[in-house]
Amino acid sequence: MANTKTMRKAKVVIFSKDRALQLDAVLRSLSLHCQDLVHSMPLNVLYLTTSKIHVQQYRALIQAYPTINFFPQKDFRMDLLSILDPYSKGSRAEKTYLILCAIGKLGFPLGSLLDRIWRRSFEYVQRRLIKAWMPSLNTNEYVAFLVDDNIFTKPFSFGSAIRVLEETVDLLGFSLRLGENVTYCYVNDKPQVPPVFSLIDEGILLFDWTKSDLDFGYPLEVSSSIYRLVDILPFIAGLPFENPNELEDRMAFRAKTFQSTHPYLVCYRSSVTFCNPVNKVQMSISNRSGENIQYEIDELAGRFERGERIRVEAYADFVPSACHQEVELVFESMGEK
Repeated sequence: MANTKTMRKAKVVIFSKDRALQLDAVLRSLSLHCQDLVHSMPLNVLYLTTSKIHVQQYRALIQAYPTINFFPQKDFRMDLLSILDPYSKGSRAEKTYLILCAIGKLGFPLGSLLDRIWRRSFEYVQRRLIKAWMPSLNTNEYVAFLVDDNIFTKPFSFGSAIRVLEETVDLLGFSLRLGENVTYCYVNDKPQVPPVFSLIDEGILLFDWTKSDLDFGYPLEVSSSIYRLVDILPFIAGLPFENPNELEDRMAFRAKTFQSTHPYLVCYRSSVTFCNPVNKVQMSISNRSGENIQYEIDELAGRFERGERIRVEAYADFVPSACHQEVELVFESMGEK
């Protein structure tokens, strides 16, 4: 049974860019499989559009999903930190928070020589100061990150996931994309051996990410994990980033921050979602995508315009072998526009 009091203190943030058709599939597959969505975490979409057609298609989604909060991206970092802002508007705590967020932006272009020097010499101190100065956070607040090529495949409950995080203090997060079925790492293009699991609840597994490899040793990511706000917000407020990929890259680079205090992750026995990387909308990070199955962004925008949608029921009970797996999109007509 979902704890609705807890759920009201949690948020889902979905990152999206120029992929209205795929975002619609995330929202409908989430609605199909999340058992406590009615009482669950508020859904927030932070989206970026690069052309008039994409603007129009996101407007269509805004009309189709009136209970979801859509935020057009202006400054990705501050947009995200504003969505996560837990303080009362105009309060002294919020003013302090916003100042700390601005200080945390200090940095240099990702991968540059100055960035490497900054990371090794100054950024650690900067992040420690931000964590020390940030006003107190409620330990019962949570955030889940998703992206617009997620597809949910199995029934699950945000409530059960959060309850585990409430009861086990040394957990860093709850991964919705990991499970015993994840035996291949798409990003590195190699097989992976799942770690030694401990069963801690019905269908829920615990493992030590600090002793795990590849996807299981990658605890901080933005495509399908739930974290405590008290852990993640001071951490990302001290990082400079300009898009979701840079955010994940900088988070992952500093995962050792939590190695001694939060060495464990949990997941369902079988993953309940995966990412279908059939296209790419960013060039800042060289992610693998669309090598076997590819759908151009313009092609999918055209399908959306013609009233087609991804038939999310076609992926019910699909068991992926990886967190990222290219699969054919199954379309259905929702009527002419």
